[in-house]
Amino acid sequence: MFNSVTLHDRDFHAWTLQQSALLREGRLSEADVEHIAEKLESMGTSEQRELINRLAVLMAHLLKWQFQSELRSNRWRNTINVQRFDVKELLEENPNLINNLNERMVKAYLTSSSLAVKETSLNRQMFPPHCPFSAEQLLSEDYWLENAVSDCWGCCHGFYGTLYRAVRQTVPLGHVRYQDQGSVGVLFLDWMD
Repeated sequence: MFNSVTLHDRDFHAWTLQQSALLREGRLSEADVEHIAEKLESMGTSEQRELINRLAVLMAHLLKWQFQSELRSNRWRNTINVQRFDVKELLEENPNLINNLNERMVKAYLTSSSLAVKETSLNRQMFPPHCPFSAEQLLSEDYWLENAVSDCWGCCHGFYGTLYRAVRQTVPLGHVRYQDQGSVGVLFLDWMD
């Protein structure tokens, strides 16, 4: 095993070939079990990190799509489509990642809202404080916010959407919300002490 450890440090590719051969031959006592376990755990963490990163990019673009509708482009649409495809593929290849998906979405949303603030130059309070998307919405090719119904963030568009965005910049968080009710948008001002 001493040679395996030094080989691991010296030539990782050669080490992987050696270790896979030892495992296939059933020579577990000669395998570098500690490093193998470490690499397997690292691979699992890497897949989880990739999922969170892809979700963050997807959510950031959906936020930009929603809050800067006048700047929508095919580039944004393509990024959203590619991220949806890649997230679905990652979940199909790693079904265990579906467990605790909502927790991963919460982590991803923290990053996505920061990205959206940076890329749009909009005030952070313009964006929902918590993830406004369900997993189904994020992964649905038909979800583009134009037809969304939400308690306050789903589809700020048209005159009421513009008014909503203007009010959001001056009214404290939690005091204003917008709700799309079919062909009518309703702006709610909740004055709380």
